[in-house]
Amino acid sequence: MDANFSRSLSAFQAWANTQSPEFAAGINAIITGRVLDGLGEAVLDNKVKSAKDINPQVGVANQITSFIDTLGTTYLKTVDAYYTAKGKAADLQLKAQGSVITQATTAAGTIPPTNWLLIGGAALAAVVLLRRK
Repeated sequence: MDANFSRSLSAFQAWANTQSPEFAAGINAIITGRVLDGLGEAVLDNKVKSAKDINPQVGVANQITSFIDTLGTTYLKTVDAYYTAKGKAADLQLKAQGSVITQATTAAGTIPPTNWLLIGGAALAAVVLLRRK
C-alpha cells in the first residue's frame, strides 16, 4: 500500500474516532476489511462490488465514500462533520489513485488493442512527417 495513502487513511481513521463511536466502528470495519453486520449491500455501490478488479486502495476509498453517503447523516451529528467527512473521503480517493505515473500505467492497461493500432499508426505518421525535410 502506498505510504502517502496509508498516512492519509490513518489520519482519517483518527478523525473518525473523534466523531462518534458508530461512525468510527464503521470506518474501522471498512479499513480492516470486514463487512459491516446488518448493512449488507446497502453500503456497497457498484464500483465497490467490483473491487477485486481494481486497486485495493481505491476499493477502500470507494467503500468509505459509500459508507458516508449511505449512513453519514445518521452517525455524523453536524452538517460540518458530514461535509468534512465527504472532503476527507474525496482526498482519500485522490490519494488512492496514486501518482500520475501510476494513473497513466493503469489507463494504458485499459486501452483496447484496437486503439493501440490507431495510436501506433498516428505515432508512425507523426514520425514520418517530422523526419521529412
